[in-house]
Amino acid sequence: MKANLLQLWRRHFVMEENLFEIEDTCIMSEQPLKASGHVDRFTDLMVKDLKDATKFYRADKLLEEVMEKLM
Repeated sequence: MKANLLQLWRRHFVMEENLFEIEDTCIMSEQPLKASGHVDRFTDLMVKDLKDATKFYRADKLLEEVMEKLM
């Protein structure tokens, strides 16, 4: 299962998004992240709660929660 997940991850990010894969066990400096495309191309879309202007949510996590409730 792990191999299948890695294969899908690589197919999306490396092949479709043209990003470089860097495997590392520690937090890196900005240079490798910049070289891999993460600095320029990676963003977490945020949504604002219209009822409470002080609250913001990551769009992907909010969508996951909604879909789990619907299922």
